Amino acid sequence: MVNVTAEDIRKRQPSQPVDAIRDEPGIWVQKTGSGGGTPIVRGLMGNQVLYLVDGIRINNGRLFSGPNAFFNQVDIGSIDQIEVLKGPGSVQYGSDALGGVIQMRTKTLNRFPESPEYGGMLSGHYSSADEGKYGHGELYYADEDYNALVGGTYFSAENFRTGGDEGVLDNTSLNSRGVMGKVQYQVGEGHVLTLGYLENIRTDVARFDQSKRNQPSGIPRYFTPREDRQIFYLRDSLDRPDSVISHLEPYVYYQKYSGRSDYNVESEADLRKDQTDQDQSHYGGGIQAVTPLLDAVQLAYGLDGRYEYFDEGKIRYTKDKTTGNTTASTPKGKTPDGRYDVVDAFLMADWTPIEKARITAGARFESTHLDSEPEKNDASAGFSVDDLKINERWNSVTYSLGGIYWLTENLALDTDVASGFRAPTYSDVLSFGPFTYGVNVPSPDVSPEKSVSWEIGPRYDSEMFKAQITWFQTWLDDLIDSQPTGGFIDMNDNGVEDPGEATYAKENSGKGWIHGLESSADWQFMESWGAFGSFAWTEGRNDTQDEPLRFIPPPNGVLGLRYQPIVKLRIEAYARLAAAQTQVSSDDQSDPARATDPSVTFPSKTNPPLRDDFSIPGYTTYHVKTSFDIKPSTTVFLLADNLTDKNYREAFSRLDAQGISFTLGLETRF
Repeated sequence: MVNVTAEDIRKRQPSQPVDAIRDEPGIWVQKTGSGGGTPIVRGLMGNQVLYLVDGIRINNGRLFSGPNAFFNQVDIGSIDQIEVLKGPGSVQYGSDALGGVIQMRTKTLNRFPESPEYGGMLSGHYSSADEGKYGHGELYYADEDYNALVGGTYFSAENFRTGGDEGVLDNTSLNSRGVMGKVQYQVGEGHVLTLGYLENIRTDVARFDQSKRNQPSGIPRYFTPREDRQIFYLRDSLDRPDSVISHLEPYVYYQKYSGRSDYNVESEADLRKDQTDQDQSHYGGGIQAVTPLLDAVQLAYGLDGRYEYFDEGKIRYTKDKTTGNTTASTPKGKTPDGRYDVVDAFLMADWTPIEKARITAGARFESTHLDSEPEKNDASAGFSVDDLKINERWNSVTYSLGGIYWLTENLALDTDVASGFRAPTYSDVLSFGPFTYGVNVPSPDVSPEKSVSWEIGPRYDSEMFKAQITWFQTWLDDLIDSQPTGGFIDMNDNGVEDPGEATYAKENSGKGWIHGLESSADWQFMESWGAFGSFAWTEGRNDTQDEPLRFIPPPNGVLGLRYQPIVKLRIEAYARLAAAQTQVSSDDQSDPARATDPSVTFPSKTNPPLRDDFSIPGYTTYHVKTSFDIKPSTTVFLLADNLTDKNYREAFSRLDAQGISFTLGLETRF
């Protein structure tokens, strides 16, 4: 378990959630622009990693495979800590938790003072490479019965400058704003009712990859004018340590996502824009409880469910270049409307047979149901409305078994084995439309992905030195992957198949495995000096296709020094190191991330790959983070990133990384 604390978030001065976890061991980040940022956990990403905020799933039936921005659709100013559970978490959290679970916990007062208290906080920072402007404010009130916390965040980034002499990358900008509110009512001793609201609105979300494919207009191929995610929840928490049920927590929530995306294609005769509007409504709830048995066993169990409804509309605007006239039409082929609902139950046992040992075991049953409502225009070429009428249910059972044994007071050995699954999403089964290197067509016959993972390793924890090493092995089965159908859809009506027009369908394409090593250490070797570092190595293969799995990070790590001569001043200097990414699959050869210029097109004769073998070069970059307490309530932050202004690209990212950048931040509490 990786725990990014509130203090970690403060000193890293992130502008969005992914920036807060990028240096944690075993986590790699893929980017397509300032608004993107997909965590890769143990070689898995997208809908194979589960995102949660206050226990509520961000993943839904429309989440697609590969890179996506779901994780960053949460206001970073509202987040107090981020927990990363690496490896299958399906027993605790259900579908999608194959690579891991990333839980964002929002700020909470959790106090009820005898005398009223009130105050607030203002913070902000400016970053030079992207001219990023971030501001956040909070107000709170608390008394013996109630407390309330409200906050708001604003962030704006311009197109950023990359390293060396490469200049500014167009279509890397972002604007976002978020609000949060949380009210707690103390019903009685150990009994708290929490009402929470979160909203994050992102506008003008640009993507660098393929942004210059439309010529001569230069209009980006992909663009997201607006996306809005809202979460509203009510949670009742009751603690009774001496009762049969020591903890009881029922909850209900409502989540809504609305967004618009534009796909622009230019030909000699016209400029065509397919405007897609999505509305996703999710209702959910459940109950969790804890029961102690005797003195050594504790049971945690619960039931929950969710209901999701998806509504998508598509309009095509065609502008004639000769006359300048624009016509609107309804194109054939879109993801049909429909429902996606899930019910599940779980049981986990925690047993301490002796003082030095602890054993955990658990199981979960989950049932997923998909029901589509296609209309005439939803069917693309080669499909009928009946083909898109899906009423399917998938049932899955998962298990976990783990243990920890303390060899000494400070040294312990951990081991776990767990199974995971991912039910096909609405996107897997019914998605239609362009993606990075082709056109998706419906795939009604896919079934759940499955995994089994085992890990083992020692950890040492003392006041002066902390270290952990973990070896893991994951076996994957029934992997869902996009495979070419042999056809194409003429997106620009020029009568020939152009790059990016080949059709792909999802299918359970086979078996594979991933294994690797993760390690981290922190040594306070003098009163004012400390050293820290981490290293991760991962390897993965698709056995059926006899080639590497996609998105396997290169060997990478962090190595640094920490200096705190006085309580008020903290300085960290460190290097990020990454070897070349050489595990290349056949699909990677069509990925813009491998091209010299990802904004133009895929790797080709006129836009060759970075290397002839499609690998991605390694790099070393240098960074410094400092903070100084002007007074107990006010702190100044100064960060310097990529000090040598190196031009480099992080593996799988479809743009070069930012060049040298300085961030100046200020936080004051009142």
